[in-house]
Amino acid sequence: MYQIERQDLMSELGNMMIYCIYDQEHEPIGTIQIENYPSSEALKEQISQEEKAESLFNKGQTLELSYALSEEYRGQGFGKAAITGWVRAIKEVEASSQFFAVVDFDNPASIKILEYCGFFRVGSYVHEETKNATYLYTLSP
Repeated sequence: MYQIERQDLMSELGNMMIYCIYDQEHEPIGTIQIENYPSSEALKEQISQEEKAESLFNKGQTLELSYALSEEYRGQGFGKAAITGWVRAIKEVEASSQFFAVVDFDNPASIKILEYCGFFRVGSYVHEETKNATYLYTLSP
């Protein structure tokens, strides 16, 4: 985990939309986060060896999808349901935006969810902050 200064955090939050995932009893169990990349140069540099990934940044607005579930709710279909619903809704209102997601190599459950929801793998790289080997996925049009 890394630390961030308050001023930097406020700046980062200005580029994000955060949605809450609820269970059947309307208790919060996770989040979906969308981050706008007004300039994708840093990520583009990390994956520059991947020709397919280059096309992500030639389509105007680029948005990153990330999500997290409380550990006790994983493996029960909540992530799949939340991301499936989100993808269906976002395709209607943000059709011109390009969406991507990153996932660690050792997270097969998230890989399965992304692929089920229409994302496909376009590259891989080592994440600068976490140093984890990471796949890059994009949402098919």
